[in-house]
Amino acid sequence: MEIQDDRSYTHRTFEGLQLSEHAIRRAEFEQVVFKDCRFAGVTWVGCQLSNCRFVDCELTTVKLGGSTFNEVRFERCRMMGINFADLARVILDVGFRECLMDYACFAGLQLARTEFIDCRLRDADFSNAQLERTVFGGSDLAGANFNHAALLRADLRGAKNLSFDPTLVRLGRTRVDLDALVAIGAQLGLDVGMS
Repeated sequence: MEIQDDRSYTHRTFEGLQLSEHAIRRAEFEQVVFKDCRFAGVTWVGCQLSNCRFVDCELTTVKLGGSTFNEVRFERCRMMGINFADLARVILDVGFRECLMDYACFAGLQLARTEFIDCRLRDADFSNAQLERTVFGGSDLAGANFNHAALLRADLRGAKNLSFDPTLVRLGRTRVDLDALVAIGAQLGLDVGMS
């Protein structure tokens, strides 16, 4: 089954769908599951996704042109190089689990309560993002940019390779483990030790 422009899809499952360098325009998806689909290089223009799941999908370099996500979950997806900043400015209740998201861009987005669980987010851009109550448990954040981001009440426990300049990030009631505390302290020139 092909996805057509200007159509609504409800309570459907798309399995094994193969689209490449294709454009999907103004389609609406509600309670749709995408399983083992390939969307590499696909452009989603003005699409609305609500209560949807992507499982084991290839979404590398997808373009999101003004689309909206509400209660969307991604599990074990390859999503490298996606510019999420192309979405409508607010992302509501979105979660990522075991996704490969290197070089993803979330710059300037409001990502309150977003979950990144066991994801690889190397060199991801979270600059100027609002990350209140966002969870990064078990995620690899090597090289991620958090400059001018707000990590208020965010949960960084279990995050790997976390490093940012705490003078350039808004922190408040941010939850960290000892490894994160050592990394943050090192950015301030502190030698954090247990003895």
